[in-house]
Amino acid sequence: MRPKIFQPTHFFTVDVEEYFQVRALRSVVSRDEWLSRPSRIVKSIDDLLACLDRHEVRGTFFLLGWIARYHPEVARSIAGAGHEIASHGFWHEAVTSLTPVQFLEDVRSTKSELEDVTGARVLGYRAPSFSIIPGWEWAFDALIEAGYRYDSSLFPIRRRGYGYPSAQRTPHVTATRCRRREEGTFANSRWR
Repeated sequence: MRPKIFQPTHFFTVDVEEYFQVRALRSVVSRDEWLSRPSRIVKSIDDLLACLDRHEVRGTFFLLGWIARYHPEVARSIAGAGHEIASHGFWHEAVTSLTPVQFLEDVRSTKSELEDVTGARVLGYRAPSFSIIPGWEWAFDALIEAGYRYDSSLFPIRRRGYGYPSAQRTPHVTATRCRRREEGTFANSRWR
């Protein structure tokens, strides 16, 4: 009798950010105020991890570098529960609001922060607000340069400043201009 091979029927991902870090509240809560705001992240993540554990579900958690720095116990508890830790940027800045140099610095510093705190290698990235949109594909080259292996930012919807209407709905390979010879994985996809 052959052993049963597990075939996932879904992917479970979570963007880990505080309620006050979302784009919609940017005009009301500045970055300078983040540390003075009451945090809800620890209890929310603890409750979610307990639920996932009861159902034997594992997923990918896209964390802000800010969360890893100011709430390292959150990043460690997620990694300790057997979930993948991936990057969601440091400050939850849309890719469209950053220059290529700023973006590269953001993804490098976030990867470093997450890896230092959890001791786990960070392979994946998801842009805040799914903000890799048509015309911003240069971000994939920066991700490869920073050492990421896949991206989960292309959301196949049509909306101003959000989404990538022509994105495939399944994992796929996306070509880039990156000169790096190593194979990387991106855009819900694998890059060469």
